[in-house]
Amino acid sequence: KEELQLAENVYNQNMVTLTKERTSHLILVKQYTELKNKKQKLQSNEDEIENLSVDTSTFKELQLIFNEIPENILKRLIPHIEKEATTIIIELSEGTITAINIDSKTFNIGAKMGSEIRQIQYFSGGQQTRINMALRVAISRIMNKIPHTEAQEFSTIQTLLIDEGDFGNLDEAGIRETVGVLQNLIKEFSTIVLISHLEDIRNSLQGHTIEVLKTTPSQSVINTPKEITV
Repeated sequence: KEELQLAENVYNQNMVTLTKERTSHLILVKQYTELKNKKQKLQSNEDEIENLSVDTSTFKELQLIFNEIPENILKRLIPHIEKEATTIIIELSEGTITAINIDSKTFNIGAKMGSEIRQIQYFSGGQQTRINMALRVAISRIMNKIPHTEAQEFSTIQTLLIDEGDFGNLDEAGIRETVGVLQNLIKEFSTIVLISHLEDIRNSLQGHTIEVLKTTPSQSVINTPKEITV
């Protein structure tokens, strides 16, 4: 009986030890799995870092290139655009808008009325149209003067294209003023092509008219003067 009791005690102790060992084993298995996953994640991160290093090098080179553009080109052009646009906007607005202002850092557009410079969004619809037109024409003029080779040869832009032109915000007087500016530009552009859905614009211009009429939801016809060949 004593030997049996002793054996039972040893057995019970072994069972307790076995249970503890099993628990420890499960914990170790879990830790091993976690470490294995972390190792795979580490390898993946190292690969990603290597790829990002290549991208970073490329981006740094691009940054150096593009950082030079605002300094050497855009900032040099801004004063010329402002000057050209100011001359045009004074005519378009009959002197109520006296200057165009372009922020050299953000390139936000502003204009001067009286002594105050305001962002373009704070002007009326008609005034915004005049400012937009002044900028478009000013940029076209300047592009016409930029040399396109190191030999200082200048490209010649013969045609000015204006698609719609945001004329919907202009009143009758504003349309007349804008058309007047366009007609003056014939001195610089041999051809001005204006696309518009406004009857007042068409009636105010002297020149060839090509009229597009919608006949069905999917078809249109073109009406042209007899002397025009399409």
